[in-house]
Amino acid sequence: MKSREIQRLLVKYLLPHLPGYHVKGSLLYAEPVEQLLRGFAFESSGFDATAFYVWVFVHPLYVPAPDIVLTFGERLGGGAKRWRPTARQEGQVMGDILREIRGKGLPFLDQIRTPSDLAGLAARESRRAPDNPHVLEVEACSLVLAGQYPEARTVLEQIEQLAQDLLKANPRAVWLEEVGKRAKLLRETLARSPDEAIALLEQWRLGTLAKLGVGGSRQGKR
Repeated sequence: MKSREIQRLLVKYLLPHLPGYHVKGSLLYAEPVEQLLRGFAFESSGFDATAFYVWVFVHPLYVPAPDIVLTFGERLGGGAKRWRPTARQEGQVMGDILREIRGKGLPFLDQIRTPSDLAGLAARESRRAPDNPHVLEVEACSLVLAGQYPEARTVLEQIEQLAQDLLKANPRAVWLEEVGKRAKLLRETLARSPDEAIALLEQWRLGTLAKLGVGGSRQGKR
């Protein structure tokens, strides 16, 4: 389903029941947007042009990324659930989605409101997937903002070593080199001054906001 059609459905059926939320394309997100982008992503299905998946997610704006990453989230209705709001049933389907948002999505988001909360979630994820540089980077950056500097330095060193090891196995994975460089930059900046490290993360956050075009927009506000 096209983003414009999804946006119409979100504005018509969901926004009136979710004060403080805003729509941009196929995103329904909570404001104010500060360190974390928190909300729901409506992902078009590659198998059915009339359907989409619904994700609840938390995206750290202070970690550079070309787009929203759904690592810290889950699909509503189950992993394989596709929602099909056909013309005759769109009200019923969107009502079902609203119940899922209220019953599962909002409680999930209520648990992750700050970088400190996300650092805890990332730490749990990294124990399950210790070779995932993205999860470790989110953990490290979140720890810096949470004021846990020794713990952040430990994770940043781990990222640098992991990026080097993975690059040896896959030299064409340029993104790994970028992750390693960012980890080194943040670690060295943190060693000089925590305030400088926080300023660096703020610079990254502003860059992400500019790319995504969220925060401060009143598009679709109710």
